[in-house]
Amino acid sequence: IPTQVKRIADYAFAHVTFNSLTIPDSISFIGKYVFDGCWTLDKITMPTAITELSEGLFSGSALFSYTVKSSIKKIDSYVFKSCVNLRNIQMEPGVTDIGDEAFSMCYDLQDVQLAPTVKTIGNSAFARCEKLQQIFLPDSVEDLGEYAFACCESLKSIRLSPNIRSINAETFYGCSALEQIVVPRG
Repeated sequence: IPTQVKRIADYAFAHVTFNSLTIPDSISFIGKYVFDGCWTLDKITMPTAITELSEGLFSGSALFSYTVKSSIKKIDSYVFKSCVNLRNIQMEPGVTDIGDEAFSMCYDLQDVQLAPTVKTIGNSAFARCEKLQQIFLPDSVEDLGEYAFACCESLKSIRLSPNIRSINAETFYGCSALEQIVVPRG
């Protein structure tokens, strides 16, 4: 992508087949569903000026691992939905909101390291992450959306935040392997 480009519009590269991409730091805006359905995209370098991963940005891509950089404050809805190869998510401090279905149907997702700044986990955010076995919610988490971890069939252990204010309907629905919920004093 040439450095004179400043914005990438919605769906710009949707359903395009390429393996990797480096987006230059000249880009200050990336629209919705830009890499939707890029089933061969397994590596991407994002610009540092971006503060939000837009709705559906990587949905259906082939990403195996992804680190959410500290410049990102929000992971919008459906960003990684149906990234069936995604196994590892690392979040640097900065992210405060994880949108609805942000990681839903990431069937191979096994390792999630949430940023210590996350406050809200949206509805169905991690629903159907069938290989996820444990989750540690940092002390910053205040709200868990409906079905946030629904149908995580392998989820055995969860550590809740001592600052949790709401656990909404059916947050752990269908988590048939759940053995331990740790609630720290707060």
